[in-house]
Amino acid sequence: MNLSILLPEGRRLLTREFLHDEHESWTDQDCQDVLAPLERPIAVDGFIAALPRRLPHNKADVDGEIAVAIHKSLPLQRREAADPGVWRYLAVVAAPGFIRRRWSAEEDTFRSRFWRPGTRPDSNYYSRLWWIAELTSGNDRNYDRTRKALSSQALANAIFVRSLSHYFPAVKACVDVLGDEQSDTVHRVVREFFRALALLPREALTEYDIAELLREELARQS
Repeated sequence: MNLSILLPEGRRLLTREFLHDEHESWTDQDCQDVLAPLERPIAVDGFIAALPRRLPHNKADVDGEIAVAIHKSLPLQRREAADPGVWRYLAVVAAPGFIRRRWSAEEDTFRSRFWRPGTRPDSNYYSRLWWIAELTSGNDRNYDRTRKALSSQALANAIFVRSLSHYFPAVKACVDVLGDEQSDTVHRVVREFFRALALLPREALTEYDIAELLREELARQS
């Protein structure tokens, strides 16, 4: 099976029966009128195989490893990954079952985990994890930062709801400095840090500069 793009009209596939797993998964043939091809073929078999068959009691514990696994299994260019239809296809057609197991259909944000693009906590699940892996691993593909960022939901949420998450030096500094801090501390430090950063030229700040600003704010919060 090759990756396709699920067009906006494909939202009609998110029926109540589908979301509650009372309907068999959609096939490419079922929804061919709302699919478009990618410019190049990318197989999704490795992506599907990378998803675990079982989840631990604390389901969030798997997010870091899944982010690494799906990032390795989907050799997407950023331009391709920026198309919401790519992630909608993976969530709605290719592998909806895992999202149903990971999240509860009773949650208010359940539908958006199949559909909404981005890195917010209520975004398309696969999109969010792939992009966090992309934005934390850097050119050296160091996935230790990915795992550390996703080991703390507070840290991941604080970083990746902001546009600066696409600036690698800031992401790396946040993970390195705040990765072991408590949730309330992370939220306070990141909030005040981004307020201060709004008055500074981002491109002029190195990773070291950003880390020092974070440590100063962390000291004030202690």
